[in-house]
Order: sequence, then C-alpha cells, then structure tokens
Amino acid sequence: MPKPDGFSLSWLPSLDFSLPSTKRREEKNLRRFEELVDRAQWRKEIIGHDQVWICEEDNTFQIDLSAEREEGFSEDWTNVYPNKTAFFKPVWLKVGGVTIKELKYVYCDETRIFVPLPRKVADKHTPQSYRYEWDRRALDFKVAKIIGHYHIYETIEGVAKVSKISIVGS
Repeated sequence: MPKPDGFSLSWLPSLDFSLPSTKRREEKNLRRFEELVDRAQWRKEIIGHDQVWICEEDNTFQIDLSAEREEGFSEDWTNVYPNKTAFFKPVWLKVGGVTIKELKYVYCDETRIFVPLPRKVADKHTPQSYRYEWDRRALDFKVAKIIGHYHIYETIEGVAKVSKISIVGS
C-alpha cells in the first residue's frame, strides 16, 4: 500500500493572536479598584438579597453590600439621631467575584444613614476621652461617596457635622 503524502498548511497566511506590546493588561487589584472608585461611574443592582454596585468601566469590579448584619452597635456619635438603633454592616470589594477587601460600615438612625465606621482616636488632653474621624483619602470614605446614605443631612460631611466626626486629609 502506498504511503500518503504529508499534509502541509504552509499555504495559509500566518496569524498573530498576541496583543500589541503597547497595550498593557489591565490590573485586577486593590490599587486599580481605588482608581475606579475615584473616577468611574457605578450602578446599583439587586442580586439575590444583596445590593451590588458594579463599575461601568469594568464590571468585574464590584462593591457588594450583603444582606448580613451585626446588631447592637452604639457609640457617642451614633446616639445623636432620633432612632438610637445602629449596627455594623460588612461591605466587600470584589474583583471577578473574589473578595479582595472588607470594609466596616455602620447603619445609624435605624437604616436612614449608612457611613463607614470612623476611627476612634484617644484625646491627648483628656484621659479616657475619644474623638472620631474619617480620612477623606481613605478607601472607605471614597466608597461612601458611591454607596452611602445620608438621609436629611445629604452628604457625608453633613453626617459628620451632626455626629461630631472630624474629617481629616486634603
């Protein structure tokens, strides 16, 4: 029986499936997440029982506000509202469905106000005394500009004024 001739594809044009060297692959990390929080548009979706904010520029970046909550939180700054009910709420920053950071937020005035947990700082001049502060450069403060609830106080700065929380950073 005669042997068949070899099969060759040499007549086909060569194809290059590689990306151009000038285009770098977009990073999928916390630094990139913060860049998108600073400048991208986000849209709110309800997925299951969770509220999820999805980045319009890259939908693999998501801010997930789970249905889970922890009751019984109270500090001086939460007790200035008509309804004294306050509780913690985890906020998860996710890339491609994987949690890369958890932020602590607090619902105040039952659920009318939703803000990041402020930092508790010991007062140097008065022992056993504390003050509360947010840093406007911090990721949790920036995320609050997207997902926060401020009720009649309209902004996180309005909530800070009523709650006597200092806002630091430029």
